[in-house]
Amino acid sequence: MKKEVSIKDDTVKPAAEVASASSKDTPKVKLPSKEVTKALSGGLGDAIIDIKVSKTEQQEADLSRNGYIQLLQDQHLRSVQQQQQQQKSTFGKKCSIWIWKRNQGTCSGRLKPIIDIQLHKSNTSSDFVISGYLCDPTPIFGQWLWVRRAVNEDEEKYAIIDLDITTGKMKNQSDPIWKSPDVGWIRVDGNFTKHFFYGIDTILWIKPAQARTVESYMASPTSHAVALSDEVRQAKLLSACRQALRHYVAVLHVKRLANLVMENMGSTAAGGANQSMIRGERMMDYTVLFHQVSM
Repeated sequence: MKKEVSIKDDTVKPAAEVASASSKDTPKVKLPSKEVTKALSGGLGDAIIDIKVSKTEQQEADLSRNGYIQLLQDQHLRSVQQQQQQQKSTFGKKCSIWIWKRNQGTCSGRLKPIIDIQLHKSNTSSDFVISGYLCDPTPIFGQWLWVRRAVNEDEEKYAIIDLDITTGKMKNQSDPIWKSPDVGWIRVDGNFTKHFFYGIDTILWIKPAQARTVESYMASPTSHAVALSDEVRQAKLLSACRQALRHYVAVLHVKRLANLVMENMGSTAAGGANQSMIRGERMMDYTVLFHQVSM
């Protein structure tokens, strides 16, 4: 029989006995599976998984209270006049972008990483919906923000991890507004303050976790949707609507549900029953969602 030396008293004990004693002293803990860990918290922590637009003080208060992070311009990059016109907001006139990151909680995996942002003149577009985009209901000076989330692990590699803006005059090609914040940033097409009274143009920049070519990104995101037959379009629209409902989380529930899941990850991964988490999941079921939307 194989022998093993005990460090404590220098006596020789059978290896089987040592292993048995160790297993008795160490409590058995069921480790979380990769799927559970990834669904509840995993992936790229800096990935932006939700974006909201505000234009009223009430919207700002609701988003701030629920843990969303407001995108503000760097004070040292703006003139005094611009600071006065756009203080405490992203674009001025109380119009702001707010973000929620993956390390704040994913609401049981409902909120997926955002991989693309588009600025569009309309808040209705079947081509955008078919292509996986969702429109924020709050306009940005007569324009609308559309975002697309990842649907698989390959797309998650291109998750957006940061946002930034530059201001100036877009007509002047040498204006600092065209200068990228740093290497790896991509410009969102469009002027976010197009109808702004003071005539200050604003460009939104996104930073993906993995570099991608400008050509592939600037290509029309809805080009493949145009050539679809009516039957295929209807099927894809229905699928997109179902997907949106499955992953919908109202702003007033994001922080509560995210904190609930984060605090109870250990007990859930270990297989323990947790009634508070079950109630949290039921809070977001389709019946409740139907009554919230239909009211």
